[in-house]
Amino acid sequence: MDDFNLNFSERQSSAETIVSFATALWVLGFLVAVVVAVWMFKDAQTRGKSGFAAALIAFLSAFYGIPLTLIVLGTWIIFRPEKSQRHGSGYENDLPSKLPSGIVAAPSPSEFLEGLEDEVKSSSGDGTI
Repeated sequence: MDDFNLNFSERQSSAETIVSFATALWVLGFLVAVVVAVWMFKDAQTRGKSGFAAALIAFLSAFYGIPLTLIVLGTWIIFRPEKSQRHGSGYENDLPSKLPSGIVAAPSPSEFLEGLEDEVKSSSGDGTI
């Protein structure tokens, strides 16, 4: 009976080792997926694409293991779009450098408020509203 108990405890120890190894492998895969997702998010944002979608695909690939995560990363690197020329929101670059003739640019908010203050001062005399 002692042989049975010894053999059972060896099997239990072996099973614990397998579970520990599987857990460590899953955690490693999860960490790889998070690193890949963060990098893909930043890279997609700099290229003018949806960083959230790229990161979501990379993160969801973690549930299928490290090989699929690396395949997703490789696919992104091969087929990613060119970097966009826009910086920030991109709205500044959409504006022409010179307005066409006949179009008058509106004043900036600070210029508008200064003009409004001058108008109020001149109409009331003492500067109060």
